[in-house]
Amino acid sequence: MAENAAAYYRDAASHARYAGDLIGQMSRILAYQGHYRRTLDLADGALRLSGTKGHPALRSWLHAVRAHHHACLNDARASQTDLNGSWAAPNR
Repeated sequence: MAENAAAYYRDAASHARYAGDLIGQMSRILAYQGHYRRTLDLADGALRLSGTKGHPALRSWLHAVRAHHHACLNDARASQTDLNGSWAAPNR
């Protein structure tokens, strides 16, 4: 029973990482089209989905994506905050 639970957990974690990455990629497509507010909504959702249990590389990348979106909106403070989050994510 415990072996099955561990396997299911690994599968669920893998799918969550994939979903977070996919949502992050979708936000970049919207950014290329100039829909920066919508891009932030998607990136925020991806970051929430990955949560604190998400792979550090994914969380770091999502913060970097958000930093880019904030920069496109000329929000230097929020962009810098996300860049700092990107550097910090692998250490959390």
